[in-house]
Amino acid sequence: MDHDPQLPNDDRFQSVVDNIGIGISVISPEMRILSLNRQMRQWFPDIDLSRRPLCYASFNSPPRSDICPYCPTHKTLRDGRVHEEVTSTPRGDTTRNYRIIASPIHDAAGKITAAVEMVEDITDRIQAENELRRYQSELETMVAEKTGELRKTNLRLSAEIEERKKAEAALQQKMEQTRQFAYTISHDFKNPTVAMQGLCRLLYRRYRDVLDERGQECCRMIIRSAEQMVGLADRINQFISVDCARLRFEATDLRALFERLEAEYAARFRKRRIAWSMPPTLPVVKVDPLSLVRIVRNVLDNALKYGGEQMRRIFLEYQETESHHILIIANDGRSLSQEEADRAFHLFHRRNESPFIEGAGLGLSIVRDLAERHGGCAWIDNGPQAGIRVHVSLAKQPGPAGC
Repeated sequence: MDHDPQLPNDDRFQSVVDNIGIGISVISPEMRILSLNRQMRQWFPDIDLSRRPLCYASFNSPPRSDICPYCPTHKTLRDGRVHEEVTSTPRGDTTRNYRIIASPIHDAAGKITAAVEMVEDITDRIQAENELRRYQSELETMVAEKTGELRKTNLRLSAEIEERKKAEAALQQKMEQTRQFAYTISHDFKNPTVAMQGLCRLLYRRYRDVLDERGQECCRMIIRSAEQMVGLADRINQFISVDCARLRFEATDLRALFERLEAEYAARFRKRRIAWSMPPTLPVVKVDPLSLVRIVRNVLDNALKYGGEQMRRIFLEYQETESHHILIIANDGRSLSQEEADRAFHLFHRRNESPFIEGAGLGLSIVRDLAERHGGCAWIDNGPQAGIRVHVSLAKQPGPAGC
């Protein structure tokens, strides 16, 4: 700091003041500049201290002719207290922002002889803060706009959800009405069919001797047709009950279940010379056992109907994924075309080559629906050499349908 008789003349003091990193000046009670440290001289290189210039004329560009109204140094020189101020000081075409702290200097008698100004250039910080405030304001505006848009979107979605709930409720009501209608029709359809079947049997028993061969064959055809119609009504009711029945999930030993089914079908297998096989060990799974029995029965019935006379094997395989058990019921009978495989699980679908085989075409459709209610699905493909494989996946943790 430039030497002045009122300041300590010490090299260490001067070194500290020059390297402190902020501007320091000493101002007389007449507002004249007595001393400047290195930082102040860098900011104001044209100041000639030998002339004891006025601070308000030297620190402003263009120079002021009177004391700055905000000047903390002037306040300190008047009342002897520390004052602080943030200024906006013109410097040519720009304005610099300074943080000024003024402290008094007293002589031995306690009289104020000067004031020390500590000056920090905070222009960049002020600009950064202003920019941050601008960004914050823009962000708040943007958030307000997006919030408004989101609120409108939520209102629209809420309206759409409400409409969808109403549509689903209406659809559910319609489905229930359709289910009741189908049940009523099948029931009303079954009763006169059973009556017709009984009358035709009675006719055949009592008057068979007076009917010629053609008449007897007509009676037998009517009886068979009536049986098929009764079976169709029963299967429609069975299909309707798939969606209505409540599933009861419990731990089920697959091997024990398949052994019971093997015993149930043993006579039919022997008659057709069909060998049945399954893995030596099978897991215990959590399923609705009645539904699983229906699934297997329908697959086996389908195989016996459409497998053909050359079918000699029906066998069970078990696989699993992280989320599903997979049962594969395969046979070595007739294979399927791709079109047949795609349509196998459709309602009322039957193999084209077997128009006279009994059945309503509901068996595999029921298999699919029960698998979906177990959180799985069902699909069909041809075996590696002959026959077909029906795959049924069952979720280890039953939930929404999916493979």
